[in-house]
Amino acid sequence: MKVLIVDDQSLVRQGLSILLNSEADIEVVGEAANGSQACDMAAELRPDAVLMDLRMPLMDGVQATAKILQANPTIKIIVLTTFDDDEYLIGSLRAGAKGYLLKDTPFAEVAEALRVVLSGKSLLSGEMMAKLLNTVHHPLNLQEPAAKSHSATAAKISKAVLSKLSEREHEVLTLIGKGKTNAEIAVTLCLSEGTVKNHVTKILATIGAKSRLQAALFMQEQSQSYLHHD
Repeated sequence: MKVLIVDDQSLVRQGLSILLNSEADIEVVGEAANGSQACDMAAELRPDAVLMDLRMPLMDGVQATAKILQANPTIKIIVLTTFDDDEYLIGSLRAGAKGYLLKDTPFAEVAEALRVVLSGKSLLSGEMMAKLLNTVHHPLNLQEPAAKSHSATAAKISKAVLSKLSEREHEVLTLIGKGKTNAEIAVTLCLSEGTVKNHVTKILATIGAKSRLQAALFMQEQSQSYLHHD
């Protein structure tokens, strides 16, 4: 398989390239130092898979993932990063990444992950899978006994919770539900990223969510609830 490595640290790119090229079935066809360069190289080289860093100059990994897949949906992208927070996880998966690994993952697992996603499957590191499953199994603690009763009652409680948000906070939460990062929300709403972070903190406290991922799932649940009850 042909692989493109994307990372703003040259030592990381070189190290991965040497290790991956030692695998009989993997060929590194290019190295990109930022998201913008990755998009150009993906279009030119048409790799089977991409190992994508997240925080990079010019264009981050989430934006690059979305742009690459818009041009060529058959490319399989695995995020390889040091960041394990919900914002990046949601953004990456929403953008179309098929895998999310942390940089402390053993090399053998990284190589195997490339083979897994190329076969059509998705893959998360154990830590990120645990984070995702924990959120799905314990989506919210609304501190309302009725929230566990009939779905219509739960929907009313959810609407009551949402009514506590300001108009701006509701806009931010809606964008979180669409998988937008703080930077993307800031651009969309013409706010500073710091202001967005403050809104997110208040939103999580108001709706009883422990993480950004829970907030996103909460909004998805509301969308489904409105479709069925309105």
